[in-house]
Amino acid sequence: MNRNLFLPGLKDVKINKVEICEHSIHLYVEMPVKPHRCLRWFLNNKEITKLLKKSEIK
Repeated sequence: MNRNLFLPGLKDVKINKVEICEHSIHLYVEMPVKPHRCLRWFLNNKEITKLLKKSEIK
């Protein structure tokens, strides 16, 4: 049975694996990274990535 199923809030996910178990279906998905702010440092995720890369070089 192949059908297209649209799940609310999961429009842009990439399905990596599907397992059909006895009473359930397990979906392994990958979601794109969305810009967000760190609650600890109040920086967005791109700024944190730049800082981490700089600290690895030193």
